[in-house]
Amino acid sequence: MLKIVDKLSIPLFAAVLCIAYVWSTFSMDWIVIRYPYAIISIIAVLWCSIVFDEVKSIKNETSEINCKESVDPGKFGMLTVSTLLYLAAATILGYFTATLIFVSFLMYQLGNRNIRQVAFIAVVFVGLQYLFFNVLLNLPIPEGFLF
Repeated sequence: MLKIVDKLSIPLFAAVLCIAYVWSTFSMDWIVIRYPYAIISIIAVLWCSIVFDEVKSIKNETSEINCKESVDPGKFGMLTVSTLLYLAAATILGYFTATLIFVSFLMYQLGNRNIRQVAFIAVVFVGLQYLFFNVLLNLPIPEGFLF
């Protein structure tokens, strides 16, 4: 049972965040929430595939549970708080600025200590989002006082 909880905790957490966001935006205008709903749809598809793969791998495993593989509650709590801060910062700083900071922070906290690589990946990630959603799809992105 512990193995199932460990393997499915991150996908279930992502699902809870998506459901909470959708629930909080029911009263908003469709033009404003098109972009976030597109991202949530992508996350939902990825979430379904991850859950399916994890359940399939759990059924196929016959090894005993290793307690060293369990989720660290401190790291899980830190990721939860940083995600909530990111959601709040996106409305204040702007989506692209908050995403750049959040992706950099997240990569660093998850073990990538090469600052050049972290910065490069974060800038490329935000740049691709800008090109795809602002230039190609012409969707409005939440803006803050920085960008």
